Amino acid sequence: MDFVVEHGENSTHILNAVSPAFTSAFSFSKFIVDEVEKKMMLKTKP
Repeated sequence: MDFVVEHGENSTHILNAVSPAFTSAFSFSKFIVDEVEKKMMLKTKP
């Protein structure tokens, strides 16, 4: 997929998503949450 994830100071944007179904897929959501956790250095997993 040719999508881009951009992080702002207090936001995350998904650019060039091919469809609403793509961005609502659980596997893609997990990918985004993992990316946000890395960017913000959060620990939400045990």
